[in-house]
Amino acid sequence: MTHVMDLMMSRPHAGRKPAQDILIDELDGPVRLRATLGNGYAFVFTSRGDNLSVNLDGLPWQQNACWWYDPRDGQATRIESIPNSGNYTFDPPGGTGRDHDWVLVIDDASKGYGPPGMKRSD
Repeated sequence: MTHVMDLMMSRPHAGRKPAQDILIDELDGPVRLRATLGNGYAFVFTSRGDNLSVNLDGLPWQQNACWWYDPRDGQATRIESIPNSGNYTFDPPGGTGRDHDWVLVIDDASKGYGPPGMKRSD
């Protein structure tokens, strides 16, 4: 849970709200995806490493900076070459199944946030 708290604290908390509407398919049952939107960022959680299809036009900014965040060890990996609009399917690292949870972090590039999980300097 420490790494999840680090992730949540690495982005502004004020104004954070559910954002299931940015998902093309939120899936069902125990594999249901969860999305939240905050001030210049979105988090999308997959509990089993399933692909995440996101409507990037649903984000209120123009340029994306994307990351995979591993809540098991707190490591963040930058995702390169992501479009800034349209529907896009993200494929989490590794396989699918139990213990393959990941958080997709989509930042507003203009905010200049550091890697997810790192302390903010504001």
